[in-house]
Amino acid sequence: MYDAQRYRGPAAECLRAAYRERQPYSRALRVSMAASWLSLAHQDEAMDELQAHCDTAEPRLKEVRAAA
Repeated sequence: MYDAQRYRGPAAECLRAAYRERQPYSRALRVSMAASWLSLAHQDEAMDELQAHCDTAEPRLKEVRAAA
């Protein structure tokens, strides 16, 4: 989760810049950039959750050997 924070900072900066932007196209571009940064943060969190699940799951090889 710590890694996801590195994406949230730039997303916040993009949103602040969009708020200050006067041109609609530039504002939309900044919002789109913020959405991309947030998407990276969500992906990073999903990878962390998957990794945590894999680290706590028992290997299936033990189950196969026990059944044999």
